[in-house]
Amino acid sequence: MNKGIITALLGFSLASCGGSNSNAVIDDPQIDGNQCLQPDRNQAWFEFLQKNYLWNEDLPATIDANAYASTSALLADLKSPQDRFSFVIDTAQWNNISSGFAFGYGMRLDLNESDDYVRIVYVFKNSGAANAGLTRGSRLTEINGVSAAQLKQWAISGDSRYSETLGPDIQGYQIPITWLTPDDTEQTGTLVKGTLSTNTVMANQVLTTNVGKTGYLSFQSGFIEPSGAELDTAFALFTEQGVDELVLDLRYNSGGRVDVAARLVAYIAGDESHDKTFVNYVYNDIVTNQIIADGSAEHLTFKLNSSLDQGNLPNAIPYTQMRNNALNLNRVVVLTTAETCSASELVINSLKPFVDVHTIGSATCGKPVGMIPADLCGETMLSINFSTTNANGEADYFNGITPTCQVNNQTVKGDWGENDVNLNAAINYLETGTCPVSAASEPQRISQNENQRALSYQAY
Repeated sequence: MNKGIITALLGFSLASCGGSNSNAVIDDPQIDGNQCLQPDRNQAWFEFLQKNYLWNEDLPATIDANAYASTSALLADLKSPQDRFSFVIDTAQWNNISSGFAFGYGMRLDLNESDDYVRIVYVFKNSGAANAGLTRGSRLTEINGVSAAQLKQWAISGDSRYSETLGPDIQGYQIPITWLTPDDTEQTGTLVKGTLSTNTVMANQVLTTNVGKTGYLSFQSGFIEPSGAELDTAFALFTEQGVDELVLDLRYNSGGRVDVAARLVAYIAGDESHDKTFVNYVYNDIVTNQIIADGSAEHLTFKLNSSLDQGNLPNAIPYTQMRNNALNLNRVVVLTTAETCSASELVINSLKPFVDVHTIGSATCGKPVGMIPADLCGETMLSINFSTTNANGEADYFNGITPTCQVNNQTVKGDWGENDVNLNAAINYLETGTCPVSAASEPQRISQNENQRALSYQAY
């Protein structure tokens, strides 16, 4: 089975996700006789990596296929020291994530802000959390009869009572909750767990500012299959309202499909980017030579034209219609954090040849590389297969993209667009061209240890 190019990431339970476009192909590994014994899988995956891994020069010449109890153990041992991203996941789980399906209450929590409550970072539409009345900025004080303070301690210590409090993954499972709204009103209700479709456009609003109508697009939790149609709707609104400027919020978006990233760039840059290079792909010598030998050198470049239609994004409009709603902007301001990763960084870097890009927040995660998912025996490996450059050949941001204005991501005090220090800093930058000193100097909330740092944001 041939696979198209994506970038990938980690987010929701495990990930926001990846997907594909048709620019280049890498074949899945094969096992003789279709045997799925672990040693056979290990050997097949090793041969796959020898051919397709971007840093294949760092691989050993041979392996002991009996030495690894799992494919994850194999990958962990073999991957290059510079590889922070490759991983293995159950294929069914990967397919669900890529398609925008998840299981849970449909909310993302900040366990690290306070000992007195758990802050809601965002909720998905039509989820158990949304149906209960929770919004971005709500503060959970009690969950299933357990105080937020106790729940946090269990989470930090790895106590099993933490997951037991949240309940088993059973469709329709319910737990009582108590929370404070952003205006400090106490509420009680019930969370219902279940299957949900994750949305990635969390908000699209038109704000009145001193530089005209400014669009605000909160695009989080992945570049996934449903994102194409969501972006179509958002930019149709911006065009209808005559937006002059745009603030693109990618603070919690760890990446995903390349073709969705290209769609976003085309909407922002418009005519200036039409039929121009969105991204150049750089593979290892084996893959590059094979592409050239096959007479497919055009697959080393992804252009912003009707090739965007090849990704088969459900309900997404064709490129020719997209152009009618493109904003044709001269500049864009992007909100970033260390979670702004992969396809999000690709958007920022690929816009730069066409649009003045200004970032507000903190440095991004540093992932100018991507994966092409490969399947074998019910497992999907996402190993680094390529790096990217923009139309100007610029790429090297392994240390992250440094922000134009350093503004620490502040406590969430309201729903999207409300009482948001980072959004206010972006609007100030559009209006004055200066960075807000007061916001830049505010202390950043830092976890006390690695376990806490990992628990800063959790999705359920």
